[in-house]
Amino acid sequence: MLIKNRNEVYSLIYKFTRDPNICLNGITNKYDIPRLITDARDQSSYHYVDVTFPPYNAEQLRDILEYRSEQAFYPHALDHSVIPLCAALAAQRNGDARYALDLLSTAANLCEEEGRTTVIEDDVRRAERLAEVSLIRREVVRLSPHQKVLLECVYSKGERQSPTEVYREFNNLMRLTGREQVSHKTLSELVAELELYGFVEVERKGRGRGRGVDFYISPAGSVERKVLLDALKDLVV
Repeated sequence: MLIKNRNEVYSLIYKFTRDPNICLNGITNKYDIPRLITDARDQSSYHYVDVTFPPYNAEQLRDILEYRSEQAFYPHALDHSVIPLCAALAAQRNGDARYALDLLSTAANLCEEEGRTTVIEDDVRRAERLAEVSLIRREVVRLSPHQKVLLECVYSKGERQSPTEVYREFNNLMRLTGREQVSHKTLSELVAELELYGFVEVERKGRGRGRGVDFYISPAGSVERKVLLDALKDLVV
């Protein structure tokens, strides 16, 4: 938030990194977020040291789920295949423990709704489909209005676009909804933020030495287009 909401007049990062009595720790699951620190005044003092924690693997996720399940379920409420499957699916999603817990919880709810007493593998498979929709919607709700409009532009077309194409469509939507249009610089910042959040992919191509960089914006391959557009339907007004 300190990076995203930097005030040009007064930067907390600028102040913190120049105070000998303050140690600033930044925690993020986006490895390249320091790229958003673009102000030279901040960069001159923010000399950070990376401490990297690798994603949970399937065995670690299984341990987490087994511990949680002991607190949440009666004995023998889970089929023997349920926790290994939840752990394996979450390991494929960069070791996301929250996703593993969501899967297990949703699978249990499905089982309970049907009046059964044992959660089975099929419940997890159905939960996987529901969790994808729920996860995307939860993340989209947190975005700013400008970010949601930008996602609408990128995903409605569903293919690679140049910044000029996106900029034109974005400001057209802003005009139609009675909102203030933005500059190319602001749009580039919005794209960078959505790239860090994993919603878009940016392909960069150098024009040659000293001639800058071209880039193209595409929907993220890991996000189902229809699911995201459905999530945006009620949120972009």
